[in-house]
Amino acid sequence: MESAHTMRFGQPTALITGASRGLGYALCKTLLAADWNVTICAQNEERLETAADSLESIGATGALTALAGDVTDEALRMALMDTTLRRYGRLDVLANNASTLGQVPLPTILAMGAQDASQVFAVNTLAPLRLMQLGYPHLRKSPIATVLNISSDAAISGYERWGAYGASKAALDLLSKTANAEWRAQGVRVYAVDPGDMDTDMHRAALPDDTDAMADPAIVAAAIASLLTGAAPPTAARLRIVNGKIMES
Repeated sequence: MESAHTMRFGQPTALITGASRGLGYALCKTLLAADWNVTICAQNEERLETAADSLESIGATGALTALAGDVTDEALRMALMDTTLRRYGRLDVLANNASTLGQVPLPTILAMGAQDASQVFAVNTLAPLRLMQLGYPHLRKSPIATVLNISSDAAISGYERWGAYGASKAALDLLSKTANAEWRAQGVRVYAVDPGDMDTDMHRAALPDDTDAMADPAIVAAAIASLLTGAAPPTAARLRIVNGKIMES
């Protein structure tokens, strides 16, 4: 599936992975309403099509492109970049939001399968790394160039049964910090963003019995979007969203 109804140049442009639901969808909606061009992707074609239809129905002024596919597929990653640049002429923000829990229910370290763990790292760590590499030459041309790598408190907490997911996000955090150190002089900011516990399908799949209050992805998305226009962007490479506010972590 590939859809787009407008080709326009000059407006800020974002590429968001994992955007058929949850935080990715909310961030896309926020940016479209602010007159951004946005390219989105997700693995499930039917769910992505439903999300794209819903986003287009809100009457936002931004332009939307949707491509279905697996972020571990190099052909999709190339297509995301090529299509974004062909249709909008620029890339200002790369939001690596696509993630997988892997095996559910979450296994212990002893029960973790090597193949499953490899897939978790392929989606959560290596795919963002490759998209960062592909996006860098285009991002560095933007005055607001930003990479948003969506992380998790599991990256630093060592929760039971969150081994593969937490380790993959910890690796993503370190890649983000390293890229920020290497690229900031070229005007490209790189953040690992811990959004906190959100009311999403992924959280419910991981913790179906959790009854604690969780954040609305729309509120988290609004906080993340504020990073892109703030006069004094944070200098720390790892950030947390707490009660809709950005905190250095």
